[in-house]
Amino acid sequence: MIELKYIKQKFNYCKNISWSDIIDKISHEYSNKTYCEYPIVIKLDESGQLPPTFCLNNDYLPGKLQKIYDNMQRKWKIKGMHVYASLGANSTTFSRHCDRVDVLIVQSVGRMNYYIEGLGAVECNPGDGILIPSGVHHTPYVVEPRITLSFSL
Repeated sequence: MIELKYIKQKFNYCKNISWSDIIDKISHEYSNKTYCEYPIVIKLDESGQLPPTFCLNNDYLPGKLQKIYDNMQRKWKIKGMHVYASLGANSTTFSRHCDRVDVLIVQSVGRMNYYIEGLGAVECNPGDGILIPSGVHHTPYVVEPRITLSFSL
């Protein structure tokens, strides 16, 4: 089991994924129907007014995504990667939840706030990461348009 930890500015090689790579990945996952078990767009609020968040997890990794995946595989022996892309502040998320596996969350573009059981409030900027053991509840809050990488360990 990993130790819950906030890691500041240790993932600079994960920064600044291009939005065109994300759009390419969204298009590929949608056209091939290869998105994760939950819908590609995380449920909009009932009013339909909040910007969407896309959860992307197939093996298609355009542009910088493949280089990041390969680098994380070498350094961290990751088992998988989800890419979360939110199109605006206050975009929908999975709200408070815990994962069944240990995860490493790395911020690539934009800022995110998290409330993490046992750690408290954390602001993630590009290049920051959070190690979260399985079973630890955490709540993501989208501050601005963002791209976040979530690696299964």
